Amino acid sequence: MSKRRESGIGMLLQIMKGSPDNQVTPDHYHTRRLIQLAGMHRLHYPLLVFAREHQGAFTDEQIAKLETLCRQNAQRSLVQLHELTRIANRLNETRTEYICIKGQQLARVIYGREALKESVDVDIMLVHPEDLPAVHEVISGLGYALTNPRYFESACKKKIFLKAQREVHYVNRAMRCAIDLHYRPGANTYLTAGRFRGILSQVNKTTLEGTVLP
Repeated sequence: MSKRRESGIGMLLQIMKGSPDNQVTPDHYHTRRLIQLAGMHRLHYPLLVFAREHQGAFTDEQIAKLETLCRQNAQRSLVQLHELTRIANRLNETRTEYICIKGQQLARVIYGREALKESVDVDIMLVHPEDLPAVHEVISGLGYALTNPRYFESACKKKIFLKAQREVHYVNRAMRCAIDLHYRPGANTYLTAGRFRGILSQVNKTTLEGTVLP
């Protein structure tokens, strides 16, 4: 890792803590690179807050760019949360055991606002892998399609895929939302089962728009 990149990540960590040790100025640090790193680590919102407080170090164009990215992310967050409630309601109705991992609901629990941490997709993990066929029908019925259907073209390919992988990917192009459906905590659990022992022993429940989410 280059010294410049390392210092940039250190600055982002300080910004996330809300206590940067030094003032950012155009001469002190390349703010364009800082924005690039924020994009790589999906930290546009905290950097926007910081940039507004240090406008002398950021150009108007840079702040406007961050504002646009944050608006786009907020829109994506609302769609993801809406889709999460749709899927969760159906899974709750069918009494399917699952948990929400990562994603916008976790960001709401930790940060109190969904726009603070960006998510590419919605992650759901099944407690019982054997529920995958039934849950596949639920998600497909909500307008989602497999992104890797070739792995399910034959019984043999499907068996190999499900043994070697840990998740199935879906996308709803109309809603512009992607789902990662995990059916085991890690790939090739024959070798790594010990690392995940008890991973589902403590599950908390939260609510999202009246929907219970484990």
